[in-house]
Amino acid sequence: IFLDNLLPTLNEWVRYGQDDRERTKIALLRFALGHLLASLDGDETPCYPEEVYLSPPLDDKLTTGTLVQRKADKTCHVVMTPACDLVLRNGKPKVNSVQLAEIVPEDELHATLEGKSDQKRKLKQQLKKNNYRPCFHWLPGAYGRSSGFLDFREIQTVRMDDFNSEYVGLNARIAPGFTKDVVSRYAAFYARQGQPEIKMPAAQ
Repeated sequence: IFLDNLLPTLNEWVRYGQDDRERTKIALLRFALGHLLASLDGDETPCYPEEVYLSPPLDDKLTTGTLVQRKADKTCHVVMTPACDLVLRNGKPKVNSVQLAEIVPEDELHATLEGKSDQKRKLKQQLKKNNYRPCFHWLPGAYGRSSGFLDFREIQTVRMDDFNSEYVGLNARIAPGFTKDVVSRYAAFYARQGQPEIKMPAAQ
């Protein structure tokens, strides 16, 4: 990537750097990272649980996918507010509140499953493949944290003024590639319309 993509454009980057060194540094990182990510397109190698998270994250910004814990009951949650709404402008985000989805512990959800042991085993596999119900999204355990399921039915809104006093960060964030899938499933869950039942004509 350095020889084929970066080196041929070196003169342009030198020129940009003379104009604005800090901006060019960030742009060059984006440029290199874009090529690195493109080199992984189509890779179907299974991921390890640790790849799902950035822990610790590279910064302490509150953004989509940030893991937090409610102080009152120690329940864990994921920030679902769009990242663009959480970007600081003059020291404040655009929104006055934060949307959070609760993480239900894996064993707690498993305890609600009905059926014989074989049926439960299949349901547990479906849950981990996100094929059981659209309201659940599996988050594997990693970095000493237990696995659990995001429950899109358990969405809470917390005022930004109360957020820091009621919640504490867990020093982890869902990695961007996995955040996209979480947001997509979250949007799909609430975008369901449902079709009225159609009375089928009598068989001829």
